Amino acid sequence: GGGIAGLAAALRLRALAPAANIAVIEAKGTLGGKIVGDIVDGCVIDGGADVGIGDKLRATHLFNSLDLASRTIRANPDGLPTYELRDGYLQRLPTAFDGVLLSFPGGVRELVDLACIALDNVEVLRDTRAELVERDGQKWNVRRADGRSLIADAVVVATPASAVAALIPGIA
Repeated sequence: GGGIAGLAAALRLRALAPAANIAVIEAKGTLGGKIVGDIVDGCVIDGGADVGIGDKLRATHLFNSLDLASRTIRANPDGLPTYELRDGYLQRLPTAFDGVLLSFPGGVRELVDLACIALDNVEVLRDTRAELVERDGQKWNVRRADGRSLIADAVVVATPASAVAALIPGIA
């Protein structure tokens, strides 16, 4: 998958095996998975499971390899009203966060953009749905919805759990 977990895995694999052929297969036309965002009238609009960067990301290879420490800013340092879209309505959130919540000047979407820029020599297949991953002797066969296959030495499955069961039924 081409969400942040799949992109981070591809970048880590590139760092560990610079000569390897690496492909990211993403069913949608855009990368980033659940991380979405935009700037509207000067306001950062973030979406996704993690709309702020905390200790979890700061402890990863991705954080260090993309030099994210130099790019991050404190999220909402002035304590301005913060809202969450829940059940179709904007709900005001408390402005006090536990610990230091970080973001980027353009929102968390910048994380995806920076990861995509760093994908040197990684084949990115957008609008390409993987339908089945199965063992084929010593290799892995990734069957795609377009009828084509990708043969690989190893496969990293970075998709929501609901998709994993269908993708690797003999293993899941």
